[in-house]
Amino acid sequence: MNKHCKHYLDSFKLTKDHLYTFLTDLIVFSLILLSFSWLSATLQRKSAEVLQGKSAEEIQTLLASSNPEQLLPFLTQLKSFLIWSIVIAVALIIGYFLLFSLSQAVIWYHLLKKKLTHKIYWRWNLLDLFLIVPVLVFGFFYLIIRLLSALLINLVFSLVPKFNLLHPVFMQNVRLFYNGTVNFFCTVIILVILLLICHQFALKYKVWEAVGKGFSLLKQKWKSLGRLILFSTATGLILMLITLPIKKALLYSPLALNLVNLVVVIAFLAWLRIYLFKTLAEEQK
Repeated sequence: MNKHCKHYLDSFKLTKDHLYTFLTDLIVFSLILLSFSWLSATLQRKSAEVLQGKSAEEIQTLLASSNPEQLLPFLTQLKSFLIWSIVIAVALIIGYFLLFSLSQAVIWYHLLKKKLTHKIYWRWNLLDLFLIVPVLVFGFFYLIIRLLSALLINLVFSLVPKFNLLHPVFMQNVRLFYNGTVNFFCTVIILVILLLICHQFALKYKVWEAVGKGFSLLKQKWKSLGRLILFSTATGLILMLITLPIKKALLYSPLALNLVNLVVVIAFLAWLRIYLFKTLAEEQK
C-alpha cells in the first residue's frame, strides 16, 4: 500500500507527457466545441431568415390559409435549409469522430514511443466505433447503480426523520455529496476500462483482443487498479471542491465557466491516463 501511495504522489510530478497529452486533448475538444457553437449560431441565424420571425402558430396559420402557389417559395427555402442543416451536422459528426480518433492515437503512440502510421490510424476509428457498444452497456448499468444508490440514501434518511426535518439544508448537502461521489466513482471506472482497452490496442492493433485484454487486466490487477480508481475518485472530488469557488464566481459568465470546466476535465483526464499508464508499467516490471 505504501508503494502505491508513493506511486500516486509521484503521479503529480508534471512531465512533458502531461503537457503533451493535455494540449492535444485541449486543442481537439476546443475545436469540437467551437465548431459546435458555430453550427448552433448559424442554424439560429438561418432559421430566423427562413421563418422571418414567425412563431409556430403564425406558420401553422400560413400553411392553412395559403394556396400551394403562395407556399412554394417558403417551402422550397425551408427544404433547402433542412437539407443544408442535415448535411452540415452529419459532416461535423464524422469530422468529430475522425479527429477524436486521431488525437487518441497520437497520445497513446507518444506515450509508448511508437510511430503512428496511416494504416494504424484507421484502425483506431474502428476501435472507437466498436467502443460505442460497451459505453452504452456501461451507461445502462450506471443508471441501475444510480437508482440503487438513490434508494439506499432514501432508506438511510427515512431512519432519521426528525433529524431530516430539523436540518434540511445539511441533509440536502449530504445527499448531493453522496450522489456526486457515486456518479464520479462510476465515471472513473468507465474511464479506466476504456483507457485500458486503448492501451492494449496501441500495443496489439487488434480490436477484439484489446477489448478482451482490457477487461482481463482489470480482473487480474484489480488490487492495484482498484486502489488507482479509489485514489482517482478522491482526487477528482478534491479537484471539484477546489474549483467550486471559481465556478460560483463565474456563474453569470457561461463562456468563462465552460472554459474552466473544459480545462479541469481535460487536466484530470490527462493526469488519469498517465497515472494508469505508469501503473501498468510498474506492474509489468
